[in-house]
Amino acid sequence: MIVYKYHDIVEDLKHRIAIGRYDDGFPSVRALSMEYQVSSRTVGKAFRILRQLGAIRTRRSGTRINLAHQPRTRTRIVVLLSSASLMRLSADRFSGALLQQVKAAGCTPLALSPPGPESESRRKFLDDNSVDGYIFLGMFDRELAREMQRRGIPFIGANRMPGSYRLNWVDWDHRAEFNATVAHLVAAGYRRLALFHYLFPGMLEHWRLIYNDFLAESREFQLRNPDLELFVPEHLWDCDEFIDFQLRQSHLPQVVIRIGETVDDLVCAMERRGLRPGRDWRILLARFAAGSDEIWANTLWNLFLRVLRNPFAPPRQIVPTPKMEFILL
Repeated sequence: MIVYKYHDIVEDLKHRIAIGRYDDGFPSVRALSMEYQVSSRTVGKAFRILRQLGAIRTRRSGTRINLAHQPRTRTRIVVLLSSASLMRLSADRFSGALLQQVKAAGCTPLALSPPGPESESRRKFLDDNSVDGYIFLGMFDRELAREMQRRGIPFIGANRMPGSYRLNWVDWDHRAEFNATVAHLVAAGYRRLALFHYLFPGMLEHWRLIYNDFLAESREFQLRNPDLELFVPEHLWDCDEFIDFQLRQSHLPQVVIRIGETVDDLVCAMERRGLRPGRDWRILLARFAAGSDEIWANTLWNLFLRVLRNPFAPPRQIVPTPKMEFILL
């Protein structure tokens, strides 16, 4: 546990004032005592120093920021925690839409890999006061996220956090995504279906959450349609392994479902085995419809702004429903 001294609180409050966190109102001594887990006397010392510096002024109505003394507003820095570079993120449909939101707000985006578990690397990361907030584009690092939350460092995630951790995140409603895809094929008369889902590096925990959603929905479909054969594999993430597994079965699926942006990898793996889409089995590409990237980016950015204003507010978990489009090959 970090023990805050009054001079540490002074420096932290000066930084918060500089980035505009208290433009809508300065917190009370009691609120800051609870946040920093120190006595009111310690916070009172910090207030006296800030008044001497001219950073705040106290009236009967409460404490206010001295705008005349406030440093010139600088550009906010938003770090996207990802192993990809800004160039690669810009090329991605969804990350690119988020970058546009960051830049449109007048902020400077940076892309950094999350710090490793070594203590020195994490200490430098957690003590960096030049960054205004973080967005996890990959999976949360549990221990890092927990420490950031405890310190009041603004951050959110673009994926769900497994387990009971109460953090701020935005993630698609994967059950609705799967439901719409299978319902489209069932309505078209198909009954033997198989799902192929690519596993992104470092996303195993997130895939397990999605898999459980898919599995629950597939059981519901099979209860309503007893003649439906719906194969949802848990571990077949490689195209070649997936196709070899299907070829070993007594009969092939009518349609292989590919949820994503492209089916090129799946088609190439089929062609290497002399198979052709449309002749041996069909492929349904289920992808997010136009405008979904803007919905995702807007939702993520609005949550980030909320956390930036108050990192200690109760965490929110937002699950927007995607609009899907289907291409049957």
